[in-house]
Amino acid sequence: MLLHSNALHLALNVVIQLVLATPLEVEQGRIGVATIYLGGGVCGALGASLLQPSLFLVGASAGVYALLTSHLAHLYLCHGELRYAGWRLGAVLLLASADVASLPIPALLGCGRVGWAAHVAGALAGPLLGLAVFPNQSKKDARGRRFVRFVRLLSAISVMLLVVGAILGNIYLIALPQLRKPS
Repeated sequence: MLLHSNALHLALNVVIQLVLATPLEVEQGRIGVATIYLGGGVCGALGASLLQPSLFLVGASAGVYALLTSHLAHLYLCHGELRYAGWRLGAVLLLASADVASLPIPALLGCGRVGWAAHVAGALAGPLLGLAVFPNQSKKDARGRRFVRFVRLLSAISVMLLVVGAILGNIYLIALPQLRKPS
């Protein structure tokens, strides 16, 4: 997550991280946001290793996507107390749509291959990790703390199962067949 293809790639990731992480850090704390960012990076790497095994990854896009989509978990957990919740949801959807629309650009410019699997895995990890690790929840929550605890537990178990499944998938689909090849 520290290696980038060029200065523009690095600058874009840093700016987007600042825009996405700052409001989350203020409302949910640094540890939760750091966990989502790093967890998104790990999930992105695991997803890319399964779906694009010949691709070498650079950048922090999986972590950035996890930060972006973790805003959905934040909106769910704190829906009764957040100011401008509708605007936040709109901003998340706008950023995600703009990125999906820009996917063909690197191929058209001949800039190399994009690790779409890392982007998707990071984006899927964001809400699950957010539900599992964000500490703050709305005090006005009508759904009840018991239900939200159940959702948090379900999210944590889902993340663990997906990570273990991806690791086992890498072992059985990629590592073992290479070990069995005659030299």
